[in-house]
Amino acid sequence: TIDVPSLFIGGKSDWGTYSAPGALDLMKAKAATRMGEIELIDGAGHWIQQEQPVQLGELLLAFMKETSVA
Repeated sequence: TIDVPSLFIGGKSDWGTYSAPGALDLMKAKAATRMGEIELIDGAGHWIQQEQPVQLGELLLAFMKETSVA
């Protein structure tokens, strides 16, 4: 298992997120014991860092603050 604070961020338009129905929920329930929310960003596909950099940055900073990494 992944036993450190973790977060899944993806684009709502990324087909890979939906290619295996239920996979994200299974990852949150079984693979990552300390996983936060599953964040899917509007207006982004696979390249969220290029398509929605501001929103991605905000999510990453909030996650780091919540987990005392920053």
